[in-house]
Amino acid sequence: MTVYAVQGGSNFLVVAVQFYSVAIWDIGPSEFQHLVSIMFVPWTIKIIYGLTIDALPICGYKRKIYIIFFGCLGAVSMTIAILYGHTSYNMHLVCLTLNQLSVAFCDVIADALTVERTEFKSHSVATRLQALAWSSRTISSIVGLLTATAIIKAGKPDDVLNAYWMYVALMMLIPIFGCFLPETRRTKTNTATTAADGRRPQYTVRKIIVLTLQTLCRRHIFYSVLLIF
Repeated sequence: MTVYAVQGGSNFLVVAVQFYSVAIWDIGPSEFQHLVSIMFVPWTIKIIYGLTIDALPICGYKRKIYIIFFGCLGAVSMTIAILYGHTSYNMHLVCLTLNQLSVAFCDVIADALTVERTEFKSHSVATRLQALAWSSRTISSIVGLLTATAIIKAGKPDDVLNAYWMYVALMMLIPIFGCFLPETRRTKTNTATTAADGRRPQYTVRKIIVLTLQTLCRRHIFYSVLLIF
């Protein structure tokens, strides 16, 4: 739920970035669209994040460590953008892109957790979880946009940075709640036991890549991916 709330916060972040960029570097609409396009590039390669999480557990954890790390990375990158972003347009853009990389990575984990929680359960459970996720995203977006607009009305760059700080505070909720994420640490012993019990098997990196390519080569999936990109 926290991850989806941060996703909603990205909407008011874009508004703040627009006002801040115009005030500091006097960029035009086309340059701002270029900035936003680069900023959201990490969202186009989410499949890679899923493969990374499944194939490369850290300290025996597939999700907990990743969500804490990327939650902190997102908050730190935004803090750097606030403190030093005004000195360089490129530094500001890199920090914003790193932030969206962090949010996209955490979104993949949140989606995976939602699927696991609804697996082998009724359709109503899945519907309620999806409704909760999208409600938190929508509420965060609306409240954030109203607050950010009120902050930006002053028209001063320093006032716009308050909207950035508000986003940093929202971003910090991810690693804080990530520390309490229930996940069993995987070891060689319990991984072998899981496979022997017939539950979810543990695949190697090579096996995951082969299965992904086989899936993408299916006609209906390939055409859908081709249409997106």
